[in-house]
Amino acid sequence: MIWFLSLFTREYEQRQALLIIFLASSFWGVLWVPMRHIEAMGLSGLWVVVLFHFLPAGAISFPARRGDVAVDCQSCAIITP
Repeated sequence: MIWFLSLFTREYEQRQALLIIFLASSFWGVLWVPMRHIEAMGLSGLWVVVLFHFLPAGAISFPARRGDVAVDCQSCAIITP
């Protein structure tokens, strides 16, 4: 968990900061386009957001329920058998 917090507290070089901003905005752009298409088909914006949050969460948790993946809560690491 500490490594995650260090991402927000350390200072980056300008090149690294620009790369992080570019990657984050690119990810948002890729996510935004299908959300707007689904909303244009008549589904409320709130339900689109719920759909885009719970479908990936369900897909990630499915292997964990089967026992294929174990999560080590002490170090926040995913361990595969």
